[in-house]
Amino acid sequence: MYLNNHLGEAVRIASIPILLLAMAGSALAQEMPDPVSFSLISVSDSVQAGTPFTMVVRAEIEEGWYLYSIDNHPDDGPIPTRFEPARDSLLITGPILESPPRVKYDPNFGVELGLHSGEAYFEIPLAIHPELNGEHLIGTEVRFQACDDISCLAPTHIQVSSVVAFLPAGEDIYTGFPEGGSTPQLFHVFLLMAIALVLILIFRRRATFRSDR
Repeated sequence: MYLNNHLGEAVRIASIPILLLAMAGSALAQEMPDPVSFSLISVSDSVQAGTPFTMVVRAEIEEGWYLYSIDNHPDDGPIPTRFEPARDSLLITGPILESPPRVKYDPNFGVELGLHSGEAYFEIPLAIHPELNGEHLIGTEVRFQACDDISCLAPTHIQVSSVVAFLPAGEDIYTGFPEGGSTPQLFHVFLLMAIALVLILIFRRRATFRSDR
């Protein structure tokens, strides 16, 4: 009984730092500003596989904050807004267009930069591999940084996506897909499974060898 009481007390004492850390993390998350939100406002419900289509993303920016243009040079300071396909079988087929940024002197970095305030729109040309048919969740990974006139938040990223029905490929097929298969993600999965199977066989053989000794 004495041992059980002391073990229980030790567990309660040990859990206090964990609880305090969790509370501090929750409070920090609530205080951290989140001045930019992205949403997908336009994409076709159905597209022929392999045919280029356009996704339009809107950024809503709180008053006093800025989102940086895709055309800013990374060496100028803040990271430019970037869009990447959210899956291997999806490609960006051309230049991304953005609503006209305002060129302004940024006191945080001491240079003139293209930036957006209020809201911004981005048109992203995409195509999915012609061999993929049916409904697929497609989207883009957005990497961005937000600043006000005196400070900047750390670069972050989010994903915006939507379900699109892809019809059998027609004649207007984007030719920039890499050769050697339409589903590189599945290839990666099978490769990892094969590596895992080899490791399991190696460990079993070692265990059998040790037990025989």
